[in-house]
Formats: sequence, structure tokens, C-alpha cells
Amino acid sequence: MKRVFLFSVLFLGIISFAQAQQPQRGSGERPGGQRQGGPGGDPAQRIERQVQELKDTLKLSADQVTKIKAILTKADEKRREEMQKARESGQQQQIDREAMRKQFEEARAKQTEEIKAVLTKDQKTEYDAYQKRAEARMRERFQNGGGRQGGERQGGERPANNSTTR
Repeated sequence: MKRVFLFSVLFLGIISFAQAQQPQRGSGERPGGQRQGGPGGDPAQRIERQVQELKDTLKLSADQVTKIKAILTKADEKRREEMQKARESGQQQQIDREAMRKQFEEARAKQTEEIKAVLTKDQKTEYDAYQKRAEARMRERFQNGGGRQGGERQGGERPANNSTTR
């Protein structure tokens, strides 16, 4: 159980960190710092996809769907606010990665706890399995595609990184 929890926390941290890095690349950012498109897509669409997947996987009731959507929306808004604050203060490049990882782990743990509070005993068991599968998919994506959501780069190759080629 602890292992599942730790993998879930790590999963959120990596995904959140990867999403936070996207605007620095100069694409997919609207005036005011709001993102569009890119990995994960629009935040509202991403939440809708996640809620739908949980609904299908866990056989959620309408009331559970409403509550889980609110939990995910609140967590996403808080995550985006924190990243915006960091960008505005000019600290984006100077953020301690370990502290950031810890912060994302704590946020993920809280989100998982809130979601589980809405679920039945059987749904909690299935949710744990769902998180394990999601973590495995993420790990595979990072190994095969450099962490990009949506598959491999054109041609199936990763671009060379001149600073690490030998």
C-alpha cells in the first residue's frame, strides 16, 4: 500500500513538473500566462478526460463524478497558481527541484486522500490499481518518448542533446 501511495505521489510530481516546464519553451502560452494545447491540452479538457476515465474505470455515480471533478479542478487551480507565482517572481529557474518535488508529492497525497474519501471500499481498491497502471504508462512514456504525452516525436527518434553526446 505504501508503495502504491509513493508511486502515485511521484506520478503527480513528475507530471506537474513537466507541465510547469512547458511555457518556458515559448509555445502554448497565452497572454496572462494561461496555457493552451501542448501536452495534456487545455486544463479543463484534461480534467474532463481524467474524470471520464475515472467514471468509466470505477463506475462512479453522478454525485461522485461531481465531487471528484471539484477535487481535481481545485487541485489544478492551486498548482497553476503556485507556478504562476514562481514565474512572476522570477524564481522559475532557481526553484529547488527537491523542494518542488516534495510540494507536488504532498499535493498529490492530499488529492488522492480526498478522492478516496468519495469512493466505496471496492472503488478504492480499483483506484489503487488504476494509479499503478497510470504510473506504469507514465514510466513507459518517459523511457520510450522522453516524457512527451501523445507518443513519439516525428520519426520516432529523440533529438540529440549536444551537451551530453560523447
